[in-house]
Amino acid sequence: MSKAESFKQAYEQIIGYAGENYMSKPENWCVVHATKYLPQKHQDGTIYIPSTAMATNFDIPRNTVHTTFNHVVRGHMMGNWDDSPIVILTPYTDIVKKNGNPAEISGVDTYWSVNPTKGLILSDRTFIIQPSNDVLYSINEHGATYKRDNFTEEEIQTILSMLSPSELEIYNKYKNADFDEYEIKNELRADERVKKMYESAKDKKAFLRGLFEESRFDILSHFLRDAVVRMSMEKMGFVETNELSDGSPANTAIAETAVNMGLYATASNKGHSGSLYADMENFWGHIRTCFYGGFDKYGLLNAPDLEELVVFIANNIHNPAMISIIKNLIENKPVDFAKLYEDSFLISIKGRNFWTNCGIENQTDEIRYINNYQIPESEKDKLRAECQQKIQKYKQEIAYYDSIKKISDYDPYLAETIKKNAAILSAQFNEWYEKLKKSDDYQSFMNHIRQIYNSVSVQNVMDNER
Repeated sequence: MSKAESFKQAYEQIIGYAGENYMSKPENWCVVHATKYLPQKHQDGTIYIPSTAMATNFDIPRNTVHTTFNHVVRGHMMGNWDDSPIVILTPYTDIVKKNGNPAEISGVDTYWSVNPTKGLILSDRTFIIQPSNDVLYSINEHGATYKRDNFTEEEIQTILSMLSPSELEIYNKYKNADFDEYEIKNELRADERVKKMYESAKDKKAFLRGLFEESRFDILSHFLRDAVVRMSMEKMGFVETNELSDGSPANTAIAETAVNMGLYATASNKGHSGSLYADMENFWGHIRTCFYGGFDKYGLLNAPDLEELVVFIANNIHNPAMISIIKNLIENKPVDFAKLYEDSFLISIKGRNFWTNCGIENQTDEIRYINNYQIPESEKDKLRAECQQKIQKYKQEIAYYDSIKKISDYDPYLAETIKKNAAILSAQFNEWYEKLKKSDDYQSFMNHIRQIYNSVSVQNVMDNER
C-alpha cells in the first residue's frame, strides 16, 4: 500500500468529532497552538512558547499566549493561521501544572499570561506537527510531519478525493485559472507591477495559473496539516471537535465547566479583545501612532521637518497618548511612559466599574418591573432572586476592581512586560527629543504646540462646563 493510500485509510478510520459532553471534561481538553515558529528551549532543557513580547524583545507588550481546544484555530477578522506550518498539541492538565490557570478560557481562545522570562512552559507529552518533504506524512511518539510541497501526482489525487466540494472548487479555479473578471481585478489590485505583467501577457490564463500555483498547493498542504493534526490528536488520546463557534453547545459546555472550576471563561472568541490585556495593547498602539503615524504619513519620530511635525500633532492631538506627551514637552519634562500605561490602566478599571454599576441599576429596575407583574407571588420571588444574584455578582466585580490600584495588582507578569516596553519607548523618545531641542526652529515649534495644547485644554473646560 502506498503512503498516499495509507494516509487516506488512516484518516477515514478516525472516529467522529467530539461534542458538548466530551468537551465538558477538562481531562479531554487538548491545547492547540498554531504558529510559524518552533518552541524554544531554556538552559534547563524545558521547552516553551514565547509571548509576542518576548519574541520581539518587548517592542510589542503582548504578554499572552493564545491557544484553542481540540482544533486548529480558524481564521477570523483579527487574523488567519492557515499558513502557520507548525501546530503544537499538549494536554490542558499538563499546561496548568506547569504554568497555572489561564487568564481566560474559551474553546476558541484560551490564553495564558506568561512569565516574561519563561514563556508558556510545555510538558514532555507535547506533540509537535511540522513540515517535512521527506514523505507525505509521518506520525511518531512525540511529533508528526507533513508535506508542504513536492507532492506526487498520486498524492495530489488522493488529497483531492478527500477535499470538500467547496475546497475542490477553489482548487480547480486556481488550477484552471477559471476566474471571473471581477475576481481577477480583486486578486491583482494589491500589486501594480503584477497587474502590468498580466496585462502584457499573451496567454493570460497561463500567467494566472503560474501566479496562483502556490495558492493551489496551499489548499493541499492546509488540508494535510489539519488531517495530520487530527490523527496526532487521536494518537494522544484526544478527539477533535468542529463545533466551537461563538456560543456553540461545545463552547458553552467548556465555559460552564471552567466557571464551575472558579475560572474566568466565555463561550465567545471575543474574550481577549474585551480584556485589560487588550486595553494595554491598544494603548501601546496609540503610543506607536504618536511615534510613527497611523493614517498619517509621519509621526513624531519620523517626520521630515518641524512643519510636518506640527501638522501631525494638530491632527492627532486627541490621541489618548499625544496630549500627555505634548504636555511634557511644553513643561520640558521627560515622558514617563510607564506612568502613561498606569494611568490608562486605571481609566480602563474605572470604565469597567461604570458599566458594572449600570448592570446593578438595570437589575434594580428589573426588580421594580417584576413587582408590577401580573403573575403569582411565588414566580415573582424566583425572578427577584435571580436579579439579586446578578446584583451580588456585580458587587463582587466592583469590589475586585476597587482593590486594583496599579497594573501589578492585577497581573505582575503584565506589569513587568509593560515596564520593559516602557523602557524601550523612553529610550526611543528621549533620543528623538534631544535632537529636536538642537533644531534652529525649536522655539517656533514649541510656540505652535503650546497653541495646539491650549486650544484643546480650553475645549475640555468648555465640555466639562456643559
